[in-house]
Amino acid sequence: MLFNSRINWSRLVIYNFLFLLAAFAVTRLSFEVKRYDEMRKKEFRLARTDKLTSLANRHYFDQKIREEVAYADAWNSVINILMFDLDNFKGYNDSYGHASGDKLLKLFSDIIKQCIRKTDIPVRYGGEEFLIMIRDMDIIIAKSVGERIRRQLEKQCIRLGNKFGRQMVTVSCGIAQYPVHSTNIKDVIEMADRALYHAKEIGRNIVVCYDEIGMTREELERKQGLG
Repeated sequence: MLFNSRINWSRLVIYNFLFLLAAFAVTRLSFEVKRYDEMRKKEFRLARTDKLTSLANRHYFDQKIREEVAYADAWNSVINILMFDLDNFKGYNDSYGHASGDKLLKLFSDIIKQCIRKTDIPVRYGGEEFLIMIRDMDIIIAKSVGERIRRQLEKQCIRLGNKFGRQMVTVSCGIAQYPVHSTNIKDVIEMADRALYHAKEIGRNIVVCYDEIGMTREELERKQGLG
């Protein structure tokens, strides 16, 4: 009887040990799976995010725009493309250095994020050029978003250190809308770029819609109540 009790006790100890070993293995496996999943998600975020500004990058934009067009077509909606370019950025970099240029890019990206909705998609399109996709919004309101971003940057008057004091920086913006201006989203992006080019031509630091190309700065300022 004592011998059988010892055998049963030994078996119980072994069973408990094997159970704990199995539980440890499952926990470890679960931990590794979770860690791998987090790494994949981090890699995915990094792949679609601009490292300097934390905005979406051009690669992500090229993928996302197809979804936005499909949404707009399905719901009979619109997509506003707002394209921004920091004025005289090359001269700013040459005068104050690339570190100051990077700070300006970060500052502007922060301003963009503060001025848009969570559903809007801000993109660092390349260099000092930025783009925002805004769905389900009248172009007049979309233009007011661009104007708010422009004004926010204009009033920053960035401190550059004792040597340079403060410097006002500005941005120009061009806007076009899908499918109002074109049913081809690539054409809409080019139209926003043309509107941006016109903003640069008439003196910079202004927001221009595609329909307003050809208007003088004075005409635009009167229209927007800036003059």
